[in-house]
Amino acid sequence: MKTICMEVLKVLEDTLVPNIEKIISAGEKSEGNTPPEALVFYLKMAGDYYRYLSEIVVKEGYDKKAEEKYKKGTGLAEEHLLATHPIRLGLALNFSVCYYEILKNPQAACDMAKKAFDAAISKLDTLDEASYKDSTLIMQLLRDNLTLWTSSAEKETEETTNATETEMAAEQ
Repeated sequence: MKTICMEVLKVLEDTLVPNIEKIISAGEKSEGNTPPEALVFYLKMAGDYYRYLSEIVVKEGYDKKAEEKYKKGTGLAEEHLLATHPIRLGLALNFSVCYYEILKNPQAACDMAKKAFDAAISKLDTLDEASYKDSTLIMQLLRDNLTLWTSSAEKETEETTNATETEMAAEQ
């Protein structure tokens, strides 16, 4: 698994990302996807593969590399892609999972997922049917994660409160 991830990352970081960055800096146009859209996609992929690596190889800094790629992609996505764009939503979904599962920052995970969901929901009425389906599918996953994460946080708070009350009663 590590070898495969490293091979994919090599292609992304040595070829795809630099080539798209050159196209963007030169102001060139490409067929199909816009260069910023492609760059966001490649940065999301790099973040994903660093996240996978951080799950199997600990203490090598892959978690921070994932965060770095996701942050860069998020900045570009917010600047160049609509809030309902599936690549932007997918990036927010994966980055929020990284915050929650890898970086152990549930608040940042919830904030990111909620921000992406809220930004997209207000624009849904502007989408055609195909785009609507793509966007709402990812939005449902964001909402599912938010529900799961907030219920877990509430349960932990309740358990902490109960433990504190038990300790206080035992002291009296």
